[in-house]
Amino acid sequence: LERALGYLEKAGENALHDGSFREAQALYEQARDVGQSLGIDQVSDRAAFWWKGIGTAHYFLGQMARSREYIEMAVGILDRALPTGRPSTVARLLEAIFMQFRSQRRRNKTSCDPAVKPTYDLVVDCYKILGQLYFLEGEPAEQLAYLSLRGLNVGEYAGSSAALACILTNTSFIASLAGLDRPARWYADRARTMTESGRERAAAAYVWHIDALRHAQHGDWSEALNCNGKAHALMAELGDYTLATEAAAVRSTLTLCTGDLNAATEAARIARDAAQEYGNDQYLCWALLDESEIALAIGNVEQAERCLMLALEVETDKADLSSTLDKQHAIAMLRLSQHRYDEAAEAATEVCR
Repeated sequence: LERALGYLEKAGENALHDGSFREAQALYEQARDVGQSLGIDQVSDRAAFWWKGIGTAHYFLGQMARSREYIEMAVGILDRALPTGRPSTVARLLEAIFMQFRSQRRRNKTSCDPAVKPTYDLVVDCYKILGQLYFLEGEPAEQLAYLSLRGLNVGEYAGSSAALACILTNTSFIASLAGLDRPARWYADRARTMTESGRERAAAAYVWHIDALRHAQHGDWSEALNCNGKAHALMAELGDYTLATEAAAVRSTLTLCTGDLNAATEAARIARDAAQEYGNDQYLCWALLDESEIALAIGNVEQAERCLMLALEVETDKADLSSTLDKQHAIAMLRLSQHRYDEAAEAATEVCR
């Protein structure tokens, strides 16, 4: 059983890397069951590894509430319980800011025992995923900042790694959201430099992917598309298709924002195909909504209606605020074009609310 457990864990890792998320979830759940047979404590570091694997699979399947549940469990075991309530979160955030300032004075001077470094890297990766989940769920800015800075502080203590490069680029994104452009560029530069060679290169596709989102939030579509293209190229080079669906969905939206409807049509089709291949309902919904908006832009109202109805039939996670907003926005735009003003106003109100 001990040998079987090791094989199941490795198979789960490989399945995640290849984008086989349903298989990864099943493999990690089997590992959990074997671990229980062996009497492995469910709050041990090894159990946290299973929770993180299951949670990551749920994330890429668009099952956000389940993903958050498992990733938060892993963080509670490996590091500390997450703060609840605004006062506690702000206090933890201030602590994390202080630690970040202090760590910059001793950067590149890690004191982490190499034997436990993999555990620290696992913690950092958990904070990275939680940051993405909290962002998509519309959690307050202080929670996003805390997750990013706490993960960054742990990562810098542990030393250079793919996980640290990822949390650096997440921190860049959060700083950019807060209007802190200079720190945002500094963290982004550090992340890109870290992924130029060595084992950290495994994070290169993710770093460029998040950089695309950072440029997109400022309306810099050209640079965002450039970063997105580099992310796609690196996925093919590294054979890591974890982000394939997410990056395809981002490209669809970016090309739509540029007004290049021919490119947007092709990008949306690729995004839809990827979402169906990898089994992600969230990104399937987004691709269909993009196709609806493209059809509306070229005056094909009937096609826009068909795509919208298909998107609304896709069941997305209740915690997925981003999908809810996108659905209501698409309804508002289409109903406005059909002169169904009451329905358009109702959907637009939902977006603003």
